[in-house]
Parts: sequence; structure tokens; C-alpha cells
Amino acid sequence: MLDTSVLDILKEKQRRLAELRREADQLESELAEARAVLGVPNITGRGRKPRSRHGFTNGVRKRPIRADSSVDWAQKALKNSGAPLHIDNLIANIAAMGGPMVKKPTLASNLSRYVVHHDTFTRPKANTFGLTEWGAELF
Repeated sequence: MLDTSVLDILKEKQRRLAELRREADQLESELAEARAVLGVPNITGRGRKPRSRHGFTNGVRKRPIRADSSVDWAQKALKNSGAPLHIDNLIANIAAMGGPMVKKPTLASNLSRYVVHHDTFTRPKANTFGLTEWGAELF
């Protein structure tokens, strides 16, 4: 069993941590009020919307689709087919075009990221991807 002095130190540290957290929350609240009065946007702290590590910030793609990536090849294959494709057919078309070997879960995940942001790709049915440029008439 732990020594009582170690337990006392641990309890004191936990109490101090809780106190510091309350103080930090109070300071953040005061800072937010000051920013609102001054009309300064909140660019730091908890209120900031995180940047995506996948290239999307606030639902907008910040950089173009990288050439020869799985997403680029999927876009080429869909344009080549002219219609939405099931993920299995999409992978087969990429391979037939001389593209890289693409794992099904990886490609589905990559394309889903674009679908969520309504950018470049659509998902008219389960595991089926199309291009936003086609509009809804093909679905």
C-alpha cells in the first residue's frame, strides 16, 4: 500500500490541478468577452475550429487533388466511365487504366472525405461513387 504522505501529495496535486483548470476557464471566458467588446475574432483557444490534416478547413479544400494519388485515379476512372461506379468496379477500372493497386478501405475512406464536404465526389448509393460535376441527373 502507498505511503500516506504520497497519497496526501497526490490529493494536493489533484486539488491544485482542478483549481488551475477553473482559473483557466475563467480567464478564457474573460478573454472571449474582451474579444467580443473589441470586435476581435477568436483565433486561439477552445473556440477555434481545428484545421483538418486532410486538406479541408471549414468544409473547403485548401489544395488541389494530388496528381497520381488514389483520389486522382478515381476521378480519372469515373470521368472515363461517365457514370457512378461501385467501389469494386472503380478499383478494377483504376487497375485497367494502369493505375496503382488501391486498397478498397483506403479508397472508400479517401473518397468519403470528399463526399462529406460535397467536394468533387458524390455517393448516390452505398459503396458507389460519382462526380459532383454530373449533377443529380445520373442518379
